[in-house]
Amino acid sequence: MMLRLIVAVGFALLVGCGPSGPAMVPVTGTVTLDGTPVEGASVMLAPTATGRPAQGTTDAMGKFQLTTDKSGDGALEGEYEVTVTGVRTTGAAVNPDGTSGDPSQYREEWFLPKKYARRDTSGMRQTVAKGMPPIDLKLSAK
Repeated sequence: MMLRLIVAVGFALLVGCGPSGPAMVPVTGTVTLDGTPVEGASVMLAPTATGRPAQGTTDAMGKFQLTTDKSGDGALEGEYEVTVTGVRTTGAAVNPDGTSGDPSQYREEWFLPKKYARRDTSGMRQTVAKGMPPIDLKLSAK
């Protein structure tokens, strides 16, 4: 009788010790512009329903790995609208006291077409599902 109780309690503890929260799907991919890898672009998958977006930044080879909560954890299964933003801000200086510098000196340089930075104009959607292959985001300057 005591052995059964110990086994039952042990099993209950084992089952209860699983990861909390919904299962995440690892999401990776590549961003290219007219066939050339894009470095420094922000990729975001925003759920078409409710939920949290997943985001990542491309490396020198145009590759990215998405994060929702913890670094590289991926995204929840579901349908997403995809945006890719490629903009650099220059002229942003910080004063010695830690306050922002002169805002009139800020410049934005878009290295990707702005249409990809908006959900309503990017034209990109993605289904996230277990076992999915890497996403290949082929952008065009045209």
